[in-house]
Parts: sequence; structure tokens; C-alpha cells
Amino acid sequence: MLNRKYNRIFLLLSGKNEGISMNLNGSCDIEIINGKAKLYSYVGGIGRLKKKEHKLYLIFENNGKTLAVPAGNYDSKGSNAVLEGNVDPDDVFGSGMAVENIAAAAIWNESEGPYRAVLEGFVSQRFNWQKNLKILGEFEADNNINDEPQKNLEPLENPVKKEAEQKLIENELKQSDETIEAAEAPTAYYSPHDTFREIAEKFRRELDMLDEMGIVDKTMILGNESGAESNEKSAELPTEEKENKESKRITTAMDADMLFLSNAKLTIDGATEWVQTDYRELYFIPGAIKSLRQLFVRNGARKGRHLIAGRNDEKYYIGVPGNENQRKSANANGFYDFLTIGDMDGVGYWIKEL
Repeated sequence: MLNRKYNRIFLLLSGKNEGISMNLNGSCDIEIINGKAKLYSYVGGIGRLKKKEHKLYLIFENNGKTLAVPAGNYDSKGSNAVLEGNVDPDDVFGSGMAVENIAAAAIWNESEGPYRAVLEGFVSQRFNWQKNLKILGEFEADNNINDEPQKNLEPLENPVKKEAEQKLIENELKQSDETIEAAEAPTAYYSPHDTFREIAEKFRRELDMLDEMGIVDKTMILGNESGAESNEKSAELPTEEKENKESKRITTAMDADMLFLSNAKLTIDGATEWVQTDYRELYFIPGAIKSLRQLFVRNGARKGRHLIAGRNDEKYYIGVPGNENQRKSANANGFYDFLTIGDMDGVGYWIKEL
């Protein structure tokens, strides 16, 4: 059993099959704090589909075989849907698999099956998760993960019907493989988080955020990094702590600098510098993590397909696409100012200082 202090697995879910035409998107977020894991998943616009239950499946891949583990059905919230619950990090929903081995996630209606999944997302590299797929607790005889042949104990089915179904499945797999291979040629990548340095930096950055929010006490996780020193060194500790804090402040500022350098700038009068950003990039802004988890922000980012970030000296701002009719909802989430750029016909950004 691993001694987990903090880890996070975040997947962006994009439309697949019917989900593309319905413009569905969502996310799956699993956070582990002190050995306890919690799952939160959100899907926007799924209410536009016919009234059916949709289930989240966490997908594990090993040596060309994939295992889909049911995580639960979504609860409808208007046209959107959410799923949240606790997860055993060493035995994800009774699968015997560890949470660190999750490779992808997908959403489909149980009666329709995985070939009609409406959303999918990947931890790092895209792959064909439908190939050699076994679903935990379902289709045990047809998708047995062992290589040993299974004896036919039941009466044989209609051979013509069975052959037609088999050809249909093979064609779907072939088309899926061709689509995946074509997509992977220009877009397949390995996440920068795969390097130890990036993992360490991400861990410290998010741990600092959680400590500021009061969720965890980072001293209980990291302990006294200086160890049991002499009284002389203990007397110097306050100075060292100041230096460490200053170093962390500089690192955070460098992350923010990179965000403002690498994104498209907006032409707006005033001293505040504004850029258009992706939802995930705003995690680099100091103090943004709490606001990014608000449903108001998630919905705005999904509908507008972007957010904006502002900076004026050491002050940072977040902007959510919307319109002036949302004032009540915006104010309830701490967004009190409405910013328009040029002639936007009542559309603009709700602004909040972080």
C-alpha cells in the first residue's frame, strides 16, 4: 500500500459519437489527500440527449488489454450532470487497480455499450481503449481477460447472425483504429508531468494552494525539512523560512509571467494587462484554485471555451465569459464587475480579483 500524501488526476472529457454533434464536454477530477481519494466529474449539456442514464467508466490499460471500471451514474442538474463520491486509491471501485494506473475515462449509456460512448478523455497519451475491452462485472464470458479459451456451455446462437455481429464489431474496431492512428500522428504527446521535476514542482505548487485554503497543513505532510538541527541552526530557521517563502513567491510569479507571455493579449484601456487563457492554465495564477472550482466559472468556461486573466502589479484577476443578465449568479460567486471589450452587444466578462 502506497503512503499517499497528495496526488491529483485530472482529465478533460471531449465529445465522441453523438457527443460531438451535441457539443458535449466535461471533466473528471480525482484528488488524493492523506491517503483519501475523492472523485468529482462534471458534464455540460448532456441534458440535450434523450432521457437516459449515463455512467462514468475509469479505464486501465496493460499490455494491449483494457479494463473499464464503472464509477457510477451521473445526477442531472438541469442540462448538466455531476458525479461525486469517495474512491479507494488502492482498489478503485472493487477492481483491484490503483488510482495511479488510470489511463482514460469514458461515458456511455449502459444499455448502448462502449461503442456508443458520448465522451472520452485521457491522462496523457491517446489510445484505442475500445480494443480488447473488458468491462468489470459485465460480459465476463465474451471478454475474459485470461488468454485461455472458454468452453461453450450454452446452446449455439444463430451462426449467420453471430457472423454478421462479429463483422460489425471488427469494422467498428478497424475504423476506430484508423481514426486514432490519424489523430495520434500530429497530436499524440506525453504530458510534461511525466518528468520528475515537473511532478515535484506541481506537487509543491498545489500543496501551497491547499495550505492557503486551509484544506491541509503542509507542515504535517512535509515535516520539518531542516531536520533535527542544533540550537544554533534552529535560531537561523526564521531567516531560512523567509528565504523559502520568497523563493516560492518568485517561482509562482515566474509561472504567471509565462502565462501572460504565451497567451493572446486583449486590447483594453487601463493599467491592467489582460490575456485570453485556457481553463487549466489559470491554475498557475496565485489563489485561483478556489474560484476555478465554482460551477459558475466551470459553466462560463465551457460555454465561452476560454477565460481571461488580468494582472496589475501584484494583483491578479479572473474573467468569465457571460452577459449582464447573469448579475445575480455572478455576484453570489464574488464576481461584481462586468467588463466589455468594444461593441460586444451585452456580452462580456464577469471579473473577480483573486
